[in-house]
Amino acid sequence: MAMLSAPEFSTVHASSSSLPNIGLWSETYQSPIISDPSIAPNSTISVDINATDAPAFNGYDLTLFFDPTILQTSFIQLTGLAFIHPFVGAEDVSPGQIRLAVVNVGIPFDGGSGILARISFKVIGRGVSPLTLAAPTMSPSIQAWSWTQLVAGLAEIQVSTSDGHFSNVLGNPGPVASFTFTPVAPRKGDTITFNATSSYDPNNPSPYAISQYRWDFGDGVTTNSSTPIITHIYQSGGVPYTSFTGNFSVRLTVVDLDDGFEGMIAHPIQVSPPFPLCKSALAVVHVPGDCPTIQAAIMAASEGATVQVAPGVYHENPIIFKSLTLLGSGADRTTIDGEISASFASNVTIEGFRVFNTRDQNGAGILFIDSPFGVITDNLIVGQRNSLSSGPYGIKIQQSPNTTIRGNKIQEEAFGISLQSSPASILRSNIMDNNTLNFGVLDSYAQNIDSSNLVDGRPIFYGQLTETSQIPNDAGYIGIFNAHDLQIGPFSTANVGEGILVVNSTRIKITQFQALKDSTGIRIINSSLVSFTDSVVTNADLCNGAELLNTFQSTVSNNTFLCNEGVGLSSSSNNTIIKNTCTCNHGLSLYYASGNTIAGNVIEAKGAPVTLVGSTGNQFIRNQILGNSYNGGLLLVNSPSNMFLDNAMIGGLSLYNSPNNMLRGNHLNSTFVSFEVHSSHSECYLTPVSCRRLPDYIQNIDQSNTINNKPIYYLVNQNNMAIPANAGFVAIVNSTNILVHDASISHNFQNIVVVSSQDVTVRDSNLSFANSAIFLWNDENLTITNNRISNLNNGLGIELMDSKFGIVSGNTLLNSSVFTGIDLTNSSGFRVEGNYVTSSVLWSLRLQSSTNNILDRNTITGTLGGVDRLMTGIFLDNTSTSNLVVENTIARCFIGISAGDQDVVYRNNFVNDTVPAIPGLGDTWNSPSGQGNYWSGYKGQDTDNSGVGETLLPYIGLDNYPLTSPWKPSNLNAQLTGRGAWASNRIFHISKMGTAQTIFAQANNTSTSPEWVQVIFTITTPSGSTLQIVSQMRWVQPGGQVKFSASLPVSRGTYGVSVTLRYSSDAYLGWTQGDAKTFSFKAI
Repeated sequence: MAMLSAPEFSTVHASSSSLPNIGLWSETYQSPIISDPSIAPNSTISVDINATDAPAFNGYDLTLFFDPTILQTSFIQLTGLAFIHPFVGAEDVSPGQIRLAVVNVGIPFDGGSGILARISFKVIGRGVSPLTLAAPTMSPSIQAWSWTQLVAGLAEIQVSTSDGHFSNVLGNPGPVASFTFTPVAPRKGDTITFNATSSYDPNNPSPYAISQYRWDFGDGVTTNSSTPIITHIYQSGGVPYTSFTGNFSVRLTVVDLDDGFEGMIAHPIQVSPPFPLCKSALAVVHVPGDCPTIQAAIMAASEGATVQVAPGVYHENPIIFKSLTLLGSGADRTTIDGEISASFASNVTIEGFRVFNTRDQNGAGILFIDSPFGVITDNLIVGQRNSLSSGPYGIKIQQSPNTTIRGNKIQEEAFGISLQSSPASILRSNIMDNNTLNFGVLDSYAQNIDSSNLVDGRPIFYGQLTETSQIPNDAGYIGIFNAHDLQIGPFSTANVGEGILVVNSTRIKITQFQALKDSTGIRIINSSLVSFTDSVVTNADLCNGAELLNTFQSTVSNNTFLCNEGVGLSSSSNNTIIKNTCTCNHGLSLYYASGNTIAGNVIEAKGAPVTLVGSTGNQFIRNQILGNSYNGGLLLVNSPSNMFLDNAMIGGLSLYNSPNNMLRGNHLNSTFVSFEVHSSHSECYLTPVSCRRLPDYIQNIDQSNTINNKPIYYLVNQNNMAIPANAGFVAIVNSTNILVHDASISHNFQNIVVVSSQDVTVRDSNLSFANSAIFLWNDENLTITNNRISNLNNGLGIELMDSKFGIVSGNTLLNSSVFTGIDLTNSSGFRVEGNYVTSSVLWSLRLQSSTNNILDRNTITGTLGGVDRLMTGIFLDNTSTSNLVVENTIARCFIGISAGDQDVVYRNNFVNDTVPAIPGLGDTWNSPSGQGNYWSGYKGQDTDNSGVGETLLPYIGLDNYPLTSPWKPSNLNAQLTGRGAWASNRIFHISKMGTAQTIFAQANNTSTSPEWVQVIFTITTPSGSTLQIVSQMRWVQPGGQVKFSASLPVSRGTYGVSVTLRYSSDAYLGWTQGDAKTFSFKAI
């Protein structure tokens, strides 16, 4: 008997095993136990998951469980710990558990001890919570639900685990979970008894102190019980044809009666394969006479033997892996409640069974895989009318040629008989009734099938056709090959894999065909000069209309498709797809198809309306492509040199690794992503090296194309140009001295793209509703200034890659949910100054492999540790060196700064950040004059009134010269200048000029330092009411001038306007009020 129990909470949770250990640890409490009544709700606690005494490893899997009524995950830190470049394969966070699967990209952890993950929890109540790791398992079963392990390459490393514990209730450690199980070494199919009577509550001696026993057996099965003893069987399931054996992590959670607190323990259990049940090498095996189960009889039988199954019901899923005959006593007498499969075995015969209840979506009543020369005869297969077209199947034959299927009846399945890559099969007298899809052939089409086979009472026609009269008038399936010069139609089919199959044929005309609830209306393969016209294919979300594979010079025209995908072309050229109407999930796809003409179609799709992959030289002319904003309208992947002329698109156009496409007169409309040009190649995934190529951005796109009625400006090899302010999208490729200013661009993947260009300026523009506002790659001498970026989603605000020299200043990024606000990768020589960034999910300002940059006077704010704002203010990876980080304000971030190596950080304001700083190697945290940084958590004393603290040093182990008050420049000032403030018209004629008046203010920065400037317009209306308009704030250089404006609706009467100027060093810690001016205007 195995005896398992949780350790007492008064002992140190360290493993006594000699194995490497994965365990919990609190750095704050120097213990795996956090027991502190002073921790109030809404506090934050952190725990580390450590690897101790480990050999070299490069990956780990773990699952941590806790009580979600007490703790809530707020942040998971994986970087800057044991792994240099962690790649997160899985980071699943749900109430009460965290699942992590992480590998290190690059150098593995070279052994010893280190921190795998640092997890911060928000305390949401008072009570007790276990902190329990899933049990360690070597080679966990494929059906296992969770486990904990280290890996080195593909090899698992055996480990032990040790748990932690949280309590903020005085004197109450919570209940202790403990259980035993028998048998100690269970085998597949054994009934295992789990006994938790040894669980107890230290605060309650009653034998009924535990009110609930919650079991998670690690195979996806969970059970709640009010009694401590329970049984469980590890049975087949999850993945077909895989025994339910191996390692599982069993977890017990107990709940005490008096407080409702939880205790928890997890432990592995090994489930072994069953013992052999009968003698081996028998020529004839009777079930149950010689062996109790069909599977045992198959195991015992010799090659070429017969397994004779007596009448009865058998609840199993026998797998045949040798040549033999499996013989039932007749379909009316012998029932298998499950599935029969033959795998990698030739000359297998299955005869005389009723196969019932094939539940698995991808399974089959009878399945042959790589099993040629088989025979399936006189069986009845009954399913449960599953509507999924991918299964289950009645009879499914895969890679098994020369299979004979005779005299079977299949009903109520998702798919009746399916032949897949199995040529020369013989089908005779099979009946397929009332299946979602009765019959289909895939990949290998030379078959021997006659009309004695019926689908819903209608004969199958399958063969070489010389004249149309050979097809029965009531044919339920039509398959023709090696046919020429024929006209087919009108015909109709229903509930089959493909209504019409055309293979190796030419000059076939098919018209007035109706396919109702077929998987594919027509499939044309290795054929040419085929015409498919005036037909209807409909099956809601489950069918494909017309598929052309390796087909040429064929026409699909004037058809209606109401299905999953309208028309698909694969390795097909010089075809014409014209005047079809498609209302589908996916409208049209071209895979490695060239020279096709797509014209005059109406394609309406819920998903991606049109997709091209590896396709070139196609023409799209005057189509209506009606997608939706999220899934796009037209997507090209690795598809160069296509032409798009006069198409109307809702949902946008994406060009991905697809150069030299021509666009003329296309009109795109979208509220999400209208246009995208992207380059990314697989040879350097998971590395910081750029995977982009300049030719991918070379396109032939002129201003006749519009996005939401605004022209596209796509510049290639241009010089000395200013982009008009009415742009709907801007791309600047291999160009010099280009200006983009005062534009309002929205609803693209990237609103502005700058590639391989020099001396480009983007300023004073409104950029919104995009994945990324500005993308810049391989550029030089850039000026990105005073742009207003807002309402981005899950991307980057400003992204610079492989670029050098320039300034990024005065940009505001507000009201967005971006992963990174400003991102520099492999870039140098930039000054990132005076930007205001808030609401970034991960990093507000990030540098990767970037050196010799200056980050100064930026303001970064975020909410404190919320799950939707897991923020690092400034992040520099360890390859970002020799950067200067100075005079920034970073407030209410989870991590203030994560520094790289050899960087210089001083005179920054870190205000109410959960983790103020994570250092790199060799960083400097003060100026040459002895000024460090301001930290809102620093409580030391400034004894000499120098502004620098002299006690409690170094603060957080870093700063020997902490500032005692926030840093800001001296002598800031701004003034209203020139006209100061005015209205566009002192006397406003409503009847002539409309109903909107514009008012202005003009200000100068009169100090010696850059600053934020803003004005507030307070308007008194003729009725005496007041209206206040706060302008957008602007970053102004010393001596610089800025003009503000606001529009307001007016009615007749006199308006008084008061304009107040204010300025600030960081637009966060405070504003200073400056000049004020009043004026009036009259509306008549």
